[in-house]
Amino acid sequence: GVEAFLPSTKTHTNSGFILEEIPVGNLRFQLGGRFDYQTIKSDQSSIFGAANSREDLTGSGSVGFVYHPVINYVIALSSALTSRAPNAQELFANGVHVATNNFEQGNKNLKVQQSQGIDLSLRKEAGMVTGEVNFFYNRFQNFIASMLTGKNDAESELPIYAYQNIAAEFYGAEAKTKFNAYDSNSHKLNFELRGDYVEARNRT
Repeated sequence: GVEAFLPSTKTHTNSGFILEEIPVGNLRFQLGGRFDYQTIKSDQSSIFGAANSREDLTGSGSVGFVYHPVINYVIALSSALTSRAPNAQELFANGVHVATNNFEQGNKNLKVQQSQGIDLSLRKEAGMVTGEVNFFYNRFQNFIASMLTGKNDAESELPIYAYQNIAAEFYGAEAKTKFNAYDSNSHKLNFELRGDYVEARNRT
């Protein structure tokens, strides 16, 4: 309709993945791998111009371990190399996005987003009070971001945000605690508290 900010598109993704666990006493090693083959095609439009298409093959892998130092307590550490192909909005947007009140510009030449990350998790799995805290760090090459250009669209006068690749890093923590207030037969009452903190930086 008149509020469309990207052309009609079709996205197809084929994926394959594997996860292996190797138990050694109180330690469990984990290995994971995944690939995705994605195709995106946009239709020709009087507003958005000629049809476009793009194909991407991406892969990701991870390695980690889960350790039970004592019963009901867990320490987990993992590291991963990941990649993500840009989506239709990041590639083909060109118009006013009414939900954000911005003019968005896609970029057909975006590179695949890649990152290296590490996660540390501490968990308590049983008892009246359970929960976990997670710490993470991710370093990106070609992070796909919507960046303010400093220009305004002539017709709508809204600020223009353009998708581009940047070097970035994300780090932070997540925490969750559950209080088991009542547990009798099929009746349970739990209270849960969650919180998280994320710091994201443009490395350039």
